[in-house]
Amino acid sequence: MSAEELRKRAAEWVAMDPCAETRKEVEALLERDDQAELHSGFARRITFGTAGLRAKVAAGPAFMNELVVLQTAQGLAKFLQESFSAESLQSRGIVIGHDHRRSSHRFAVVSAAVMLQAGLRVLLMGEPLPTPFVPWGVRHTHALAGVMVTASHNPKEDNGYKVYWRNTAQIVSPMDRQIQKLILENLTPWTAYDLSEAAVVPRTFDCTDSVLKSYFSSARLQCCLVKPKDLPRRSVAAYLAAATGEDDEEEPEDPEGKPPQPVFPDCGLRVAYTAMHGVGTVHAQRIWSTFRLPGELSLVRSQCAPDPDFSTVPFPNPEEAGALRLACEHADRNACSLVFATDPDADRFACAVKDGDPPGWRVLSGNDIALLMADWIWQHYSAEETDPGRRSKAVMLASTVSSKVLKRMAEKEGFLFVETLTGFKWLGNRAAELIAQGHDFLFAYEVEIGYAIGEMTHDKDGIRTLGAFAQLAFSLASQQITLLQRLAALYERYGHHKMLNSYFFSPTPEAMAAVFAHVRGLFRADASFAPFTIGASGRSFTVTHVRDLTQGFDSGTADHKPVLPVDPSTHMLTFTFEDGSVCTLRGSGTEPKLKYYIETVSSCEKDAEKALGELAVAVVENLLRPSDFQLTAPAS
Repeated sequence: MSAEELRKRAAEWVAMDPCAETRKEVEALLERDDQAELHSGFARRITFGTAGLRAKVAAGPAFMNELVVLQTAQGLAKFLQESFSAESLQSRGIVIGHDHRRSSHRFAVVSAAVMLQAGLRVLLMGEPLPTPFVPWGVRHTHALAGVMVTASHNPKEDNGYKVYWRNTAQIVSPMDRQIQKLILENLTPWTAYDLSEAAVVPRTFDCTDSVLKSYFSSARLQCCLVKPKDLPRRSVAAYLAAATGEDDEEEPEDPEGKPPQPVFPDCGLRVAYTAMHGVGTVHAQRIWSTFRLPGELSLVRSQCAPDPDFSTVPFPNPEEAGALRLACEHADRNACSLVFATDPDADRFACAVKDGDPPGWRVLSGNDIALLMADWIWQHYSAEETDPGRRSKAVMLASTVSSKVLKRMAEKEGFLFVETLTGFKWLGNRAAELIAQGHDFLFAYEVEIGYAIGEMTHDKDGIRTLGAFAQLAFSLASQQITLLQRLAALYERYGHHKMLNSYFFSPTPEAMAAVFAHVRGLFRADASFAPFTIGASGRSFTVTHVRDLTQGFDSGTADHKPVLPVDPSTHMLTFTFEDGSVCTLRGSGTEPKLKYYIETVSSCEKDAEKALGELAVAVVENLLRPSDFQLTAPAS
């Protein structure tokens, strides 16, 4: 793009921008003719990825700022106007929530102003809250859609904008493309908005208290698999079918004023908790008491208050190496054998377990947590649902880059397993479809520590996962079984699945495209496809099957078309090897990362581990070639 075109775009931006701060920022760029910064902010426009919008907060259409949020809200509002009657817009409206990041409340108010201008009833959450409460708010209030302003576990400089549909799942194609088109058609502000809180907030409805009350009541009925004797008894199948969001039962009071008794005896198990400087703490504590778990969470005080600077961690993501170090040190000082974590917007859940002699800490992978949860849920469901025909209608889901262990479990136990594209928007919408077809949806997960339990909402939820996983841990402890012992038994039953889930930072989209062009040059994406070999350190691996969900090729189908949806906007390649190992390469939809997932499986754990190490070297050296494409490994 020419310097003249960049300056024109920037000047047009200044004329529309409602924020004085970013207007001054762009005016200064124009005054000193800073072409590098102008190119960074104005050469491209942010678009929807796997989690809506997400980018650094800065001036220009490439970043998150008030004008981009206003334009995005106008496009979404226009889509809602075209999809629903004016009466529905007024009576059902939209739920808007936000986390604790510096710009989040402001972006929520801007969104609310646009929706009010478009004739919608606006249910604006009055305080920073976890992401899962927005899709639940959509369900509880019967809203048409929901918006959550959050960048989840991204660095402090970022923010984002998630859009939920009335089915409580994030939007997917073609809806996202239609909204994106309407955003581009509605870039000019519709009116001279008064975006002050005094002008906007009094015209909205604060549904926070009602949403929270119904959320925890419904979580107790639907996700609390071991219920207190004095609470309503419902079969697992019944509560899965009963997720209406209308049941706001209060905790029954003891006639003598005694506190509610825990479901499990105090077996000495203590759990530390970190919110990673996010908004999860009070809600993690509430799910703990709602599920009548023994004792209380031991809070990592330095990380449990909302802090937009994420002051103790460079990346507030529980998956990152070393992210749980402070929590594990706290656990050691306070005699805790488990560490629970939610990410900053509390839609993901992580767990570390004390292990070894002398004891250290093992962070469970997303696949480990999923296998333990799937087993726990299946045990209870199959005990309650004795009809084999009905049990065969039970379904669990996983993203295509997650472990295949859930597929193996489904084959062995007799329930349905469904695989989807990466991203919970795909898992959630597929779950909604399966429920509509008469299936009992039990569980869905992605390896990036995202889980959905039961039918409350069709999105990942770290809060209700924490409650259910804690019940599992206390149930095992009451039988003198550790999580790691149970996990070992499950892998012995279903095969030792070993996965490496990692990434490289890519300097530019062009560099990432060059990596995938190189990889696609190793095979022919047509009927003449032939197996090929990659290798390193004297070990070779033969690729027998390739699936390209970017260009729409699958060497294993009759017509060479993939079964899963094709998305030309994002890179994704999967290789299956002669020994059954699998490797998937994909570009992140929200970060400048090239992610890779490698899984091996064997009846012998050591064999699976050995094969994983050798295949990882072959993938990096043959496919990714980081030095050739300027890829940077994450800090160790």
